[in-house]
Amino acid sequence: MNKNKLIIILCCVYIFLYIVFKTILVYNSDLFMNNEIYDKTYSYAKVININKINVDETINIKELDMSIGNYFSDFKETEKNKNYIKYENNEDNTSLIISKDKSVLSQINNTDINNVFGELYYYPMYISETLRNHFIKKNNINNDIDLIKYIRKRNKEKNTFFTSIIKIKENYFFDYIESTIYNDINSITYIEGDYNGYIIDYKDYKEVYLLDKDNLYNFVFVNNEYFDEDHIKEIISTIKIK
Repeated sequence: MNKNKLIIILCCVYIFLYIVFKTILVYNSDLFMNNEIYDKTYSYAKVININKINVDETINIKELDMSIGNYFSDFKETEKNKNYIKYENNEDNTSLIISKDKSVLSQINNTDINNVFGELYYYPMYISETLRNHFIKKNNINNDIDLIKYIRKRNKEKNTFFTSIIKIKENYFFDYIESTIYNDINSITYIEGDYNGYIIDYKDYKEVYLLDKDNLYNFVFVNNEYFDEDHIKEIISTIKIK
């Protein structure tokens, strides 16, 4: 076999493998996603300003490295571990759940299969740490708030065979985050001022998320009549993270 024939064969094999690989990528990216992701639109995000205040009585929660104003004299501590605490007032069917976890952005390079991003380390939709960091940096995402804002405003594109491999992976990466982590955030209130976070309002409860470096604090206020917006703002303004 002469050199020219060998080159032609190798080129044909490369083209064939490229077509197969590209087809698998496009097929899998569409297989995981559904039209709800592509068609989903978001309402205008509200913004509130909350500044810190000092109060006479606070609850010091050493396990979570934080303190909060003592607005819970009628509540009982019913559950507790190193990353979670629950206060309940059974008479009013009211409760506050506080937990601490790593921020979403700080977990994107976690290779543990049990981590929410673990699946992205396996073929055919493997996305390397270098690529993930590139996608984050390219879109000026510095924390979870930036990530949510980008997810909500981005132009979603369906992948085709003519979409570049890098772009397919970028689209899939953010589609995956939207569908897996932020799929319930239809409406949101951003917290600005002395705190950096956001509030999700559900039918019977509200969830407040506050960012502190790579940590994400979650406060679940159960009973929207008891915990109205003004009450929640007042409580949040007393939170001190150590």
